[in-house]
Amino acid sequence: MPRKPVGSRIYRGTSDDHLTIEEMNPQLIEVYYEPSPEKLKLAAEVLDEVPSVTRKKLLEFGSLQGHFLTIYPLNTIPTHREFMEPKYGRIESITLDPWDYDLPQTEDDVWGQLEALPAGLTKDPSYGLGVQNDYRIIVNAIKQIPEVKHIVLAGDRPTSLDGDRYYLNLREFDGLRRAVNRIKAQKQSEGAQDKLVLARNTLLSNVLPHRFAETKRAYKPDTIFKLIEAKAPAQSLSKADRSAAVKLVEQSKRKLAEESPAELLQLKNDLELVSLEALIAKFEEMLGKTLVENQWQKLFNENPFILNMVFGYPVVKIRDQAHVGGQTLAGSGSTITDFLIKHKMSNNIALFEIKTPQTSLLNKTAYRGGLYSPASDVVGAISQILDQKYELQKSIASIKDSSRQYDIESYAVHGVLIVGRMPADPDRLKSFELFRANSKDVAVFTFDEVLEKLKLLLRFLSERSPEVMTTSKLMQLETRLLKLQDKYGKAFVGSTFEINGVSHGVLKLHEGVDGKRLTELMGTAGLLKIGFERARLGEPPFPLGADASKNRAVNAMTVEDFVQRAESQVESLETELDAAWPTSESHLK
Repeated sequence: MPRKPVGSRIYRGTSDDHLTIEEMNPQLIEVYYEPSPEKLKLAAEVLDEVPSVTRKKLLEFGSLQGHFLTIYPLNTIPTHREFMEPKYGRIESITLDPWDYDLPQTEDDVWGQLEALPAGLTKDPSYGLGVQNDYRIIVNAIKQIPEVKHIVLAGDRPTSLDGDRYYLNLREFDGLRRAVNRIKAQKQSEGAQDKLVLARNTLLSNVLPHRFAETKRAYKPDTIFKLIEAKAPAQSLSKADRSAAVKLVEQSKRKLAEESPAELLQLKNDLELVSLEALIAKFEEMLGKTLVENQWQKLFNENPFILNMVFGYPVVKIRDQAHVGGQTLAGSGSTITDFLIKHKMSNNIALFEIKTPQTSLLNKTAYRGGLYSPASDVVGAISQILDQKYELQKSIASIKDSSRQYDIESYAVHGVLIVGRMPADPDRLKSFELFRANSKDVAVFTFDEVLEKLKLLLRFLSERSPEVMTTSKLMQLETRLLKLQDKYGKAFVGSTFEINGVSHGVLKLHEGVDGKRLTELMGTAGLLKIGFERARLGEPPFPLGADASKNRAVNAMTVEDFVQRAESQVESLETELDAAWPTSESHLK
């Protein structure tokens, strides 16, 4: 088998590394690499062990079924701990198929073909052929598929997996390479801005604050969008991040209501559910402990909507620890109620007293034949509320004047007592129900009942009807479609011209816009918009777009089916717009 020496052309004559080629057959040429004696000597000085095999296959040129070039990436840096070993571990080769060159016959042929390697691949064997370091992440990502041993940069095949070969479309590889370059350039630019801001604030603002105000790096639009789209797990956010997110929503709430009403409504519902779940968990935790009245009063004070649920009609809290037997509600008088509330519409007052879950509802021993009388703490609490009611009605006029609070009335003051736990024993439960049913002026509830009301509310909010869920989704999708149609309109730029002194207007497409495709997309969006309008009215059929012939509409017959298929259609339109108008973002600001 004839051997053709290629010579030592690494660094164009500056290295003594050696390449040789071997003609395996008329359709296959192999190129082998041998490091220079200097490299081997340096490796012996630096590394614990010098490679036993110092001649390895580097390239393979073939024309078996079309021309191809296969690279066997090697670590050729003598100080590398894996000197002369495969550069990417399990990934043995990178093949370019097809390769638009004939089989090399001379040294210059080999070098010429190395120079023709696509951008992103190293072209100098002394650095180790393969992908350039900036794009090594592409190989590292593919390596996560355990069965892959070979990468094929394919010019006419879509990206796919076939056995131990990963086919990466060459256009996609180039797109990835350019994207990595953009990210790198962006990070370098942002780093330069940060350094400039740091230097300016340290050297100028700290020394001459009256002349040089402290500056901050300008916020870059879409930063938060990109973070959310990356689906960063919420638990990875710091406490400061979460607080800032809440503050941002608070500051932007009016704009959100105008631009994204459906999303804002969904956020409100989700927050209510999360808050209610947290309250229930805290309520259950407190029930398992022995706590004093003040701790329970604090819970109700922080969550006054619980009082709404107990009454079953809308109430407003006026004060906690209100003085109802003196001259003002705030600070004088000996009779104090835990909470003073009023009916939201009639202003009629109600009094709230809160004891603890451990307070006994009934006496320990039966009064007679399975009947139990109420415990002294319960009787005392009811008497206390009745006394508060008496004092309040007697002093209401002076309280209103002294407190300057005239929107309260004492037409029929209600009293509420929250106390104890629901009895489990049937006789005790019967006695309790008989007693509280005849408590005319003071309603008595147990802590168990309050907790059950909270859970019932949670179930109601969680199990929203399919109709409500569908309507919410319909609103979200229609909002996205309207934004798309707005983008379509910005693909055109207006201009005017005169004919015989008469001014005429004309619309022209921005440069780079695929006009034919954009027109098709606008037609589909128009049909889909009609579908949304009919879906809101509940009048089928609901158009989704046109069929392949473009002559007939594709319809859904139910709102549920329309919403499901419309989501896919909107996503497709969003993607297609970017393809038809690649530079659209620069015109949308």
